[in-house]
Amino acid sequence: MSSPFGASEHSRSTPRSSPSRQRLSDSRNGRVNRHRRVSRRDSSTNSNDSPSRQLWEEFGRVVLDDDRSFKRSLDVQTAEQERLHRIALDEALAHHEAVRQSAERARERVDLEIWRQQRRREEVERKTFEEQKRRLAAEEAEREEERLADARRTQEQRKQQEARKREKEDSERQAEEERQRLERDKAERSRKTAQEKEDADRKTREEAASRERELTKAQNPDPPPIQLQPKSNGVTSVTNSKAPAKEQQQPALASAVTSGLVSSAEQRKAVHQRYLTLWRRLKNFRTETEKQCKDAGFKNLGELKRSINTQVGMINKTDKVANKTYLTKIEAIFKQALTIPGPTVDIREYLPSADPATLAQATPADAQYPAILLYLLHQFAKRTIRQLIAEGGADTEVCDPIGIILVQVFARPDYQWREHSLIDLLWAKYHFLCPQLFGIRVQEGEGEEYFRRVTGLAAGFSAVTLRDFSKSRNRNPAPNTLWWESTARILNLSAAQTQMTHFVILKASITDFVPRILQLFGGAGKAVIKNAVTVFPGKAAKVVPKTPGEKAGMAPAVMALDSLSSTLLLKYGLSL
Repeated sequence: MSSPFGASEHSRSTPRSSPSRQRLSDSRNGRVNRHRRVSRRDSSTNSNDSPSRQLWEEFGRVVLDDDRSFKRSLDVQTAEQERLHRIALDEALAHHEAVRQSAERARERVDLEIWRQQRRREEVERKTFEEQKRRLAAEEAEREEERLADARRTQEQRKQQEARKREKEDSERQAEEERQRLERDKAERSRKTAQEKEDADRKTREEAASRERELTKAQNPDPPPIQLQPKSNGVTSVTNSKAPAKEQQQPALASAVTSGLVSSAEQRKAVHQRYLTLWRRLKNFRTETEKQCKDAGFKNLGELKRSINTQVGMINKTDKVANKTYLTKIEAIFKQALTIPGPTVDIREYLPSADPATLAQATPADAQYPAILLYLLHQFAKRTIRQLIAEGGADTEVCDPIGIILVQVFARPDYQWREHSLIDLLWAKYHFLCPQLFGIRVQEGEGEEYFRRVTGLAAGFSAVTLRDFSKSRNRNPAPNTLWWESTARILNLSAAQTQMTHFVILKASITDFVPRILQLFGGAGKAVIKNAVTVFPGKAAKVVPKTPGEKAGMAPAVMALDSLSSTLLLKYGLSL
């Protein structure tokens, strides 16, 4: 069988022959022909062939016929084999083409998928880059805003410090001028006293004239001077036959505090312990609430707390419009806390000043209060006290706007429970830091830092408790009687019970609040101021000095209170 790829058309058309056939052919074509030629030549001599010759010729013809038949059969087989090979090659070529086309389609699908994946990857990278770019821009804007806020706050603090420094210098200058004036007045009074004594001795020697003048003086006595008369509740009142009717009228407020002033030391200590218990309970409550919010997935509690601290820290004594804005932002935080679903607490455990009967009537379900709001109110009270100590200790005028915001927040009915304010959160911290304000005698601290803290707390106490709610729809959460009770208890202390802290408290709670004291308490308020400034410093003789070698009556706190009368005269025109 020949290959269809290697055979030419000539080789396919010419049949192959074997050597035997070739020899047979040669013998037929040559020898036989030669024999024939010989035979023809010899035919004349031998006309009849032999039988063997005839047999040979017959055999040659048979062989030739067989050879031609074999070649024809071989050509037929070769042609059929070639046809089959061509069919197989065509099928293989078609199969190969189908495989090639399938491979091309698969390659195109793979290329398309690779292109799609590349597009998706590029899109993801583009979105990631844009998100990072937006985040970086937002962070940069936030940092810039914080930087500007810090710059504004620093500038405001610098202005306040400069203003306080100028005010302090002016106050010191005025105090020095007043001290010199008082010394001159004292020297003048001494000179006049000596002169009057000399005149009296001279008049005594004139017996007749003196006797006549004494009889005349006895028959026409002078009007009685203004006197301070102690009341049973520890409050002093002013009496004068020629005093105005407004000063002769005793405020109804004085009678409202009688029970508080005559309470025993044991009763005051029991109330003090209730507030200290609340202070400790609030520490545990703060930790538990933070844990509950963390477990519940509420992560904004810290942010709300920081926002309150920021707004409270920006309160100042010069910009009332800005202070209203800070108050609005603080109340917005509390209103947001009211809408946040979260844990609740039994509020009865956080109201030591509430009526026990009211607390007993409430069921546990009625006494539930939002824990997040209570947490934020507690943080607000803590932050304001920190602000009073930090800034009010150096400049007591800063305490007034802080007191306004404190009272307005705790007076809001939305944050109260059964019309009872939660201002006890503030008083609990006050009882821990300055129990002397509530008639509790404890071991007092020492040093400038301690007295600065007491100054800020006392001024803040007056700023909170000396507010006028006569025109407000809300109830005053810090009644004015609290200030009256605190001041009267200090003034009623004996000399042996007096501490340097009491002198600091009186000065800080009176200096910047004289107009409000006179507005709320009238003549009784003026009598209290006079008692605190002119009478109470005399009790300093028995106070144990904190500095070795220092006289009790010459302590800075005592001298500052003693010289307050001249400051009130210059600042308010109040003559005591």
